[in-house]
Amino acid sequence: MTDEQQIAALREQIQQAGRNTGRTRRMLTGGLLVATVAICAYAWVTLPRRYPNDPHGLNQIAPTVALVFGVGCSLLIALPSAVLYRLRCVGAMRHVLRSLSPKKRAAVLLPLQREVCDDTRRIVAPLLNEFGLPTEAAPAAAPAARGDEASPAEEAR
Repeated sequence: MTDEQQIAALREQIQQAGRNTGRTRRMLTGGLLVATVAICAYAWVTLPRRYPNDPHGLNQIAPTVALVFGVGCSLLIALPSAVLYRLRCVGAMRHVLRSLSPKKRAAVLLPLQREVCDDTRRIVAPLLNEFGLPTEAAPAAAPAARGDEASPAEEAR
């Protein structure tokens, strides 16, 4: 395998990890939300039949509270799970990238810091910092003087 093929394969592996992180977050959130809505809908339909003489309407309030609680729990499970998956990917890529020369590391990581996928950028950012690669573009050179600008002495008048 040539160096270019190895670099391309590693880039693709990091991009795939970023896509998988987003997919993990969406699938967990969606699945847990669907389960929560189904349970609350079941409770909404069955509670009035079980307790027909409920004077305070608790049989309608309880499923609503459960829905809000379930949505919160879904997010509390899905979001940290995606973060943990991303941290696992960073650790795996760190191990692989340590075996490469600094030039190859830069060739793999620097183009990915402008990646469209936010999760991919979040995988790349700690690796860039750890390996001491630049994370910002070089500053632009000062524009050339035109000759008609005011000097500091003229501005003070």
